[in-house]
Parts: sequence; structure tokens; C-alpha cells
Amino acid sequence: MKSLLISLIGSYEPVTYSAKQVIYNPAIEDVEEITSTVIASGLAGIDWSFVLAAVAFIVCIYCVFRIIGSVISGV
Repeated sequence: MKSLLISLIGSYEPVTYSAKQVIYNPAIEDVEEITSTVIASGLAGIDWSFVLAAVAFIVCIYCVFRIIGSVISGV
């Protein structure tokens, strides 16, 4: 089921950004830069296109079952 959903709406990838941290070592008078990938916090880190695709997929499935139910009941 998981592979089917991933093939239909894609995989979830949160929004990330690169953060640089500068570390100074006074003993040897050296500066070191460390770059890391960080997931954005709060609502900024949500992959909105994935969320909206999932909601649209759920609405489509709901509508299909409503149509099938109407056809079966004869309304």
C-alpha cells in the first residue's frame, strides 16, 4: 500500500536549507566552517504540494465511492 501511494503522489520531502556554522579555535588561530542541511521548523518545513496532492487524492477516492454507492442504490 505504501509503494502504491508513493507511486501516485510521490514521496514526502520536507523543506530544507543549508546552515553554516563558523567555529574559531583561539589556541591555533584557525577558523573552521561547517555546513549542514537543516529541516525548516514549523509550517515552513511542510511540503505543501505533497499535502495538497494527498488531500486531492482522498477527495477523489471519496467521490468515486459516493458515485458507486449512488449507482448501486439506484438513486
